[in-house]
This record gives sequence, C-alpha cells and structure tokens, in this order.
Amino acid sequence: RNAPSDSCCFCQVCGAFLARDSLMFEANGMGFISCSKELAGEKVIRSVGFVLRDVHGANSSEVLSQMIKKQAKNRYYNTQPHHLPFRKKVIEWMESLVGKFGYQQATLNLAVGYFDAVLSLFTVTTAQIKLISYISLFIAAKMEEKDEKIPLIEEAFKLFDKEFSSSEILNCEKLVFKILDYQLNLKTPYAFASFFLSKGVLRGCEVPAEYVGTEARQVFIKRLEDLVLKIILRSLRDYNFYQFTSIAVAASAIALARRVMRVSVTWTPHVEELTLLSWPVIKDCVSMLEEASRDLFPLAFGSPDKARPSETLSTKENSPAQTFEVQPADAKVSAFQVETEH
Repeated sequence: RNAPSDSCCFCQVCGAFLARDSLMFEANGMGFISCSKELAGEKVIRSVGFVLRDVHGANSSEVLSQMIKKQAKNRYYNTQPHHLPFRKKVIEWMESLVGKFGYQQATLNLAVGYFDAVLSLFTVTTAQIKLISYISLFIAAKMEEKDEKIPLIEEAFKLFDKEFSSSEILNCEKLVFKILDYQLNLKTPYAFASFFLSKGVLRGCEVPAEYVGTEARQVFIKRLEDLVLKIILRSLRDYNFYQFTSIAVAASAIALARRVMRVSVTWTPHVEELTLLSWPVIKDCVSMLEEASRDLFPLAFGSPDKARPSETLSTKENSPAQTFEVQPADAKVSAFQVETEH
C-alpha cells in the first residue's frame, strides 16, 4: 500500500492505484483491504507481512504476464539427469548454508534453480558438481541478499579446504553465467507463490468458523501462508517437479495448503482467476506435492509457539567435499571446463 499521494492507494487485490475513498480499511489500517471490485463479505485477507509487500508495481496482470513469459527460462526437465545420485546431498548442504548464513528461502529456491539448470544441460565431473552447487548459491545470494551477506571468494577458498584455486572458483562462476545465458532472474515456484500470497489466496468468508475475531483470523492466514512456502521448499527435493511449470507448482502448493488447513473448498473461482489455472491442470501436481509433503501436515495444526528441535548447521561436516566421492588427485581438472554437452 505505497501511496503516491494522500488521495490514492495501491490495492494488492485488483492491482491498481485507486482513489482512497473507494477503499475500506480496518481500524489499524492494515491486514484487510477491500475495493470496489470485491463482493461484499468476500474480501481477501492476508497476513500483515504480505499486505505490506508491494514489489510488483501497479499493474498486477501485466506483472504476472511477464512472469509467465520468463518462467520457461532455465527451467529444464531432463528425463535422465546425470546429477540425480548427488542431488539430494547437494540440496541438503545448500539448505545448511542458507540456515548458517541467514539467507532467505528465495535465495535457496533460486540457487537450486541455477544448479539444476546447469546440470540438466551439461555433463560435468563429480568435483565440478561440488563447486557448481556453491557457485549457484553464491550467485543467488548476489541476487537476493544484502551486500554484507554475500560471501567473499576467500570464504569459498577456505570452505573447500583449498581443494579449488581462486582462479577455478572464478572460472566456474563465469561458466555458470554462460550456461544460464545470463538469465539470472528465474521465476521459480517460490516467486509465483509469493506473488499470489501478496494478492490474497483466501477470502474472509472461507476462514473456518472456529477462528473468531481478527487476531484468530490472522493466525489462520499466517499458518496457511507459511504452509504454502514450506510445501514449495519441499518440492525442491524432488527433481520430477520440473515436469510442471513454476506457476503450476505454486498454484498446487496453494491448493494443497487450503485443503490441509480445512478450507471448505480447495479450488474456487477466486484462486483460479488469480493463478490462471484450472483444477484439472494442477490436480496431478497437487497429488505429487501431497505425497512429498505428508510430514509437514501435522505442523499446520500445531501450536505456533511450540519450539522445534534445533539443528546443528555445520558447513564443514556437511560439505560436498565430505559427502561426495572425490576423484583421485591426478584426475582433477585444472581448468574448469565443461566435458560434454547434451
């Protein structure tokens, strides 16, 4: 709701700047927004964090159109990716670094997108896989994080126990840029999910009856939004989700979260209009997400105040240098080059 003047306000529901007198606000001015395009009693609700998010500009339909056009960039599905045996360990290691460095979930999603794009297009050595995984996260941090959180090349040098030289690290980064054709602003499922959540994926009339009052409704929508993003994160672990478009995975995560949170109707005309996808288009993806995310569902109804067991994030202990089978020293590639192009 960034207003260019006192007389108008940005509405994240319809995606336009409207006259302030056409909008209705709650007493605190946040959390609920209604405009003339919405039906009485069906206003969209979002958590405060997503209400305050206004990064998409005034014309939402145009923004979504541009996102859809770009989503095919670097989202490849190779039916026989050669890096699949290593992928689980790579992503677990990347997740540990994201936690250790305090990165956003957007950074991890972007990094995995880079990593899979490179390894879906090219065949590289085991040693190169180790370095590409780190470089992918390094580039994603440059795109998403503040400057002070971006690691220096000296840190990467130490991370691998000097297994790679500084020139090899720099050459790897150049290689990744080249393979990606410098298309770094990937439209991941996380990007689409964040966009949809900022517009509102739940109408007030859909909140279960037991959540009475503004505060309880905010707790409910916050849990639903968090679950959507957790499902998106879980989808990263299965390469087979690349057979679906980014927008389809995001829409499917929203549908599954609504079902798990016991919203009366899983897929309504409102969310279909918002995501531009019908239920027959996403139902297979929803089924796959449900199978991949079953262990998350109890969390949707757990106490938000209950502390989860802490995990020790050790960059050293979980690094690819220790979890991957490393080639003999004499087989090490001195210049970081691609071996075979598919």
